[in-house]
Amino acid sequence: MARPGEVEGDSADTTVAYDQALIDPDYNAEYDEVSRVWLYAQEIRELMDRRGDPFDPDRKHLADAVLRQLQSLGLYREIKLAKAAAKASRKPQTLDLYVLLFPGEGRDNTGIKDLNDKVLGYKVNSGFIEKRQDAIPKFFWDRNRRTGPRYVTVGQDYKTASIVAYEKTRKDFAGDLVKLDAKLRQHLLDSLDEAEKDPADEKQIAEIKKLRKILRRNENYRFDFLFGTASIDPSKQPSEIDALFLLLTHALKGAGIARFVSKASGQRSTEARKIGGGTGTRADSKKLDTRGKAFDLAVYRRTTNAAEQINAFMTTPYNRDRPYDYINILVDAVWTFAFLYYRKVWFGNPDVIRDVRKKLLVKPVPKQGVKYTFKAQVELLELWLIALNELDFVKDFLLAEFRKELVTYHQLCYAAFTELHANVSNPIDWDRLEKVLTHDLRLTRDRVLVQGTTSEYQFYAYAADNTQQIFFTMDVRDLGVEVVLWYETSNLIILEDKLQDIKMMEETFESTKPVNQRKRATYDAVVAVMRKYFDLLRKTHGRAAALKAFETGVQTAGFASDFNRCVQVMLGGDEVFVAAHPYFARYVSNIVCDLDKTTFKSDSHGRDLGNRPLNMRVSVAYSSAKVVGGGPSSAGISPEQRLQNQLSHDRALRLGGSATSALKALERTHRRIERLIDLLEANEKKAKLAPPFTDRLTKLGLLHYYIQVQYAHTAALSMPRYEELLAALYSGDLVKAQGMKLVDLVDCDGNIVDARKLTSDAAALEAEVAKAVGRDNYHQDGPPVNPKKALKVIGIVADIIEEILKPLDKKPNP
Repeated sequence: MARPGEVEGDSADTTVAYDQALIDPDYNAEYDEVSRVWLYAQEIRELMDRRGDPFDPDRKHLADAVLRQLQSLGLYREIKLAKAAAKASRKPQTLDLYVLLFPGEGRDNTGIKDLNDKVLGYKVNSGFIEKRQDAIPKFFWDRNRRTGPRYVTVGQDYKTASIVAYEKTRKDFAGDLVKLDAKLRQHLLDSLDEAEKDPADEKQIAEIKKLRKILRRNENYRFDFLFGTASIDPSKQPSEIDALFLLLTHALKGAGIARFVSKASGQRSTEARKIGGGTGTRADSKKLDTRGKAFDLAVYRRTTNAAEQINAFMTTPYNRDRPYDYINILVDAVWTFAFLYYRKVWFGNPDVIRDVRKKLLVKPVPKQGVKYTFKAQVELLELWLIALNELDFVKDFLLAEFRKELVTYHQLCYAAFTELHANVSNPIDWDRLEKVLTHDLRLTRDRVLVQGTTSEYQFYAYAADNTQQIFFTMDVRDLGVEVVLWYETSNLIILEDKLQDIKMMEETFESTKPVNQRKRATYDAVVAVMRKYFDLLRKTHGRAAALKAFETGVQTAGFASDFNRCVQVMLGGDEVFVAAHPYFARYVSNIVCDLDKTTFKSDSHGRDLGNRPLNMRVSVAYSSAKVVGGGPSSAGISPEQRLQNQLSHDRALRLGGSATSALKALERTHRRIERLIDLLEANEKKAKLAPPFTDRLTKLGLLHYYIQVQYAHTAALSMPRYEELLAALYSGDLVKAQGMKLVDLVDCDGNIVDARKLTSDAAALEAEVAKAVGRDNYHQDGPPVNPKKALKVIGIVADIIEEILKPLDKKPNP
């Protein structure tokens, strides 16, 4: 859920998780507009501050806020109703769930990200997403029916829709999807006309005309989304919470199967076609809609087992019967292995996973080597990722919380939701409502802000109280890569132990336990560090540093005694965002340095997480809004001034998100040099050359810089200047960005670093290492090699794999 600028291309393994802020309508607006999340946040904040007895419109607004806070609440409500109906009628109440997944990349550039980047632009694309969200309930929600054949739309966001069907067949659903396709086709044609009125360039105009021609030519156009479906009788499950998540995880696995089938059918290499087609699974008939799959345990096992087949196929040394090499692969100009052999188990190589996910693998040119199986490697690895991602289920709870904290949280949210739907004369339990909307399921003493839920209103609403703010954007590196390693483990357990139903659901939860723990530990660490410097600022003074950082003077009110008034910390998908008082300018480098040195041996509950570094990339953006007049409001500032604050802070967050992307080029260079040094160490004759190069790489510190944006230049930028800076950061051009005098590359001691010199020094070191490595970084398919001994598994990779192996009772054969 990163801020704009984070995306480097849609992931090959994307199911439901990809960049939210870049394409979610809530986080997008034109330069002279404000993203609607700011406006929504203020509306919720004012309702919560007022604590009156709202009239009907406000009660509905708050009820919707509860649904947004807990996205499974709509389905939970249907589970409860179905269970009650079954008890009353003494008849089974079968409940069918359909989950629609709208891809980032789609046929004819109709995927969300395609439309955003190539065709419509983010403003018009946001409008198209809203039209889609309005259309779905019109076809899939019989609002006035409580019995008989009917649909209920139980949840939507910009990338998914969840629909419950009662007494409706799969054929009925397929027929209604045809109507949805027709409506979306018309909406998209209207959006193309809208985008053409103000195109970004000639390239966009060409894409608009191309897509319009395709849509007009085919009145029966089908969009490239997928869906999964599953059925359940809630009364036959141990509890409502078991029924809910068993149904949800099964439906998502159905969608994963559909995605695997779609991917497998499009493979061109013989090797990928053989494994993909060997599962014996084909698309469903047209009358059921070929884009979907009902969950079937046997089919799930066959298709997800393709990941293990690909692993075994690519790691088997070539021989007389198979005279081709699949294990050696070129990744970012350095030869490595597609899988790593460690403790008698083959694991996906994180360097390879990273580039496959981002579609960055490039066929070697002759001077780099000769690879006959490059196309097959790419297709096999993409299919491997998709097979593993049939397990994908984005969640924010742990298995240990499933039947305790999660149940309590659903009960509280349900009580608040039903109360808000009651008669307007009935009182509202405001304490309970505030608890629900300001905390996650753990209901800790301190509030927890999570992006994408209603609780985020605290971040945006309270940041907008201040004319000046410092925004930290902290991305956790390689969280998506790490989760793939954990999916490998859970996939093995599910297949080898033949898990099903509740046990398989529980293993699905376990698959991302370490990632959730890591995210929570990172959030806790950020809060702790911010509290440390908040306490220091209460004893010292930060005004002088703030005056230097905000060259127009300090306009925000003095430092408050309440931490929550001076600092807002929000957890995103793989990021943490901080909005801080201007006085924190005194300690920015200290904050970043402390976090750079922080490890997470355990989380706030004492769970062992391996004592690994937080491993984050950080940007710091300074925002100073234009001061305007106007009457006072309940928050002490005028509506006009609040709007100016929102506009300025929104732009700062966009620049900050793009700035973290700009650091990726340095990280990529670091990893490339590190892997070249690894090749030196693998050669006994050259191993002695490695330590000096390692020392020089360490001194470069490519992983330990942060970027600050608009320090001492916080006045609003003109539109052309803003777009130029955003584009430079988005493309990773640190030299150009720093040359604009609006961006600084900074080390942990607060020293500004010359990006041009740093990149030059890094390039010089890489050239020296590459020369020393020589032909060791050249591969030509031919005599077999032994990858079991040729590559060292180091650092964080070994730590992760050690953790992965702990739960394995059985070891797969390599």
